[in-house]
Amino acid sequence: MNSLTLLEIPESDAQRPAWLEQQLVGTKLGDLVQQLRFVREQFPHSSPALVAETDLDTFLSDERDAVLQSGLAPLGERRLHALLQNPDLLLALQEFVLMHGGAYWTELIQQSTEVLKTGTAENRVTSASIDFASKRNERLVASEGKQDGRRIQQRRTWLWASMAAAACVLVVTGIALNRSGNDRSSGWGFNNPDLFSTQATSSEYFASLANAANQWFDKPTPDSIALQKRLGEFSHGCAALIEAKHQPLSEPERAWLVAKCRDWKSKIDLLQTQLAAGNVSLEEGAAQAKELVDRMVSALRTESQQV
Repeated sequence: MNSLTLLEIPESDAQRPAWLEQQLVGTKLGDLVQQLRFVREQFPHSSPALVAETDLDTFLSDERDAVLQSGLAPLGERRLHALLQNPDLLLALQEFVLMHGGAYWTELIQQSTEVLKTGTAENRVTSASIDFASKRNERLVASEGKQDGRRIQQRRTWLWASMAAAACVLVVTGIALNRSGNDRSSGWGFNNPDLFSTQATSSEYFASLANAANQWFDKPTPDSIALQKRLGEFSHGCAALIEAKHQPLSEPERAWLVAKCRDWKSKIDLLQTQLAAGNVSLEEGAAQAKELVDRMVSALRTESQQV
């Protein structure tokens, strides 16, 4: 079973450029784009747009050459977040760096190709279709137009191979996602209304939220139905957390918390959907849920220690 690429997005802003670069030269970008599109369609108002919808040239602006030469880091945190809000830009960016990227991208593609060549038969087929990118700086054809035409065709072949594995993602999407808001609160985690009425300091408030999230581990989930129910309850609590006033927090702290919880909730909802569709096994789903909750608790406790 395939895991959700969306769940692999690093929490750390410092790690996100390198991770996105690997998606652009790897075989899972189709998965990521489909999942981001789904989240955007289901939750169109979940987070404010960081940039207006635009074409890639306008989006890259003065950083166009820097991206070609040194990767995505020059875009900065805001535009990297905006890429995830506008998944179609990721496809345009992929074509852009495959066609025009400098030595930095060539090396990334070569590394990705070597990994694929040592993998499964399916991956080796995909690998063969992206070998062209590592040779794009060679001038072995007389006609530049023919060269560009061949690159475009090869890029399309590679991209479709990349997206093939993600085709099943949308077949059953939506089965469980809309159920998450209807799961009855059981009073644990963020579903406890007393959690938000505290007069604690901001540090104590974040610590109490971390403890609440950690209650995920208090109840076993022996089967897929139990895990889906538990995820639905957690999603319900996240919705309550998003809507709460968070009186102990400053405005920047409140904005950070709400943005994080929206991200966590979207990942929880997608995992619940995949479990309901049978695209993720109980073992995989439980492991992914544990990883997500661990990261959530760690982020809240870190914030508690920093304020």
